[in-house]
Amino acid sequence: MGSGNATIGRLCVSGDRACTSGDLPRLQGIAARLAELAAEPLHHELRAFAESTNLDPAQATCTWMRIRDRIARESV
Repeated sequence: MGSGNATIGRLCVSGDRACTSGDLPRLQGIAARLAELAAEPLHHELRAFAESTNLDPAQATCTWMRIRDRIARESV
């Protein structure tokens, strides 16, 4: 695994922890960092998630899990 993939992996684990603790601002910050590393269309999806201002915890968790699963599939 290259250093870029290791960074992505660490960010995904941090995102899972933020999700579990309900720390939406932290989760959005992690999504913004991941967006800097991702190619389109995932970049756009991560950026939109990071910039959302009306997320509730349940919606954020569902969105994060879907995005994280895509990251895992596309990083292999």
